[in-house]
Amino acid sequence: MATKGKAKVEPKAKAKVKVVPTDHHILVDVDKKGNFTYKLKGGGDAASLLTRRKDDTISWSVRMKGKRVPFQVEFTGAGPFGFVNRAVRSAGKDTPKLTVNVPDSYAGNFVMEYRVTISNGWSDDPDVVPILSDGNVGGLVAPTVITIAEDGKGGLTVTPPAATAAINGPVLWKWSGTPKGDFTLTFDDPPPGWPVSTASTSQQIALTFPIAAKDEPYAIKVNNSTLLGTGKLTITA
Repeated sequence: MATKGKAKVEPKAKAKVKVVPTDHHILVDVDKKGNFTYKLKGGGDAASLLTRRKDDTISWSVRMKGKRVPFQVEFTGAGPFGFVNRAVRSAGKDTPKLTVNVPDSYAGNFVMEYRVTISNGWSDDPDVVPILSDGNVGGLVAPTVITIAEDGKGGLTVTPPAATAAINGPVLWKWSGTPKGDFTLTFDDPPPGWPVSTASTSQQIALTFPIAAKDEPYAIKVNNSTLLGTGKLTITA
């Protein structure tokens, strides 16, 4: 007599979280002395804007002393919108929403500087950093920020000296206060999938890490200088 066996039940695949693109509207304010400040419409600083890799949108509006003014936004080098929309002009209204569309070869470390110029000729240079996403992030992840500064003794201070971030969560290295120059980040013995060495663009480095690791030592060296600092980075699953 045949014995009935139990049917094997395959585990259900984990459903991916649907990523909803984020609209970033940058409010630019210019005071009477020509100082530019950048805020997001929903709150938060936007002088160095972090976006997800694709499908997010960016738009701008500019006011001088509280009044809308004509302006231009121009990406003179690489831009986050592919090979189009390198310059956007406005007679005073909000610009159209432009979709972030970096190429598939984009590695995640490129700070894209642009120039905002208003009708009287004043201009300023903020930047945009598209961050790679694995497609499972439900919203924009705040970056882990690591700052570097001269220590007054011929070296660099890295703060925090031991930082922690999540897998595919952006890590941003930048100067504390006034930038002193471009620099290079080098890991002593990185895990697979981590970069050995990364050069800054616009005096910043923005990276995501797909592999977890603990207390990985690294060095920061300012290009064409003897300034050197060290730190450690932990990436959690």
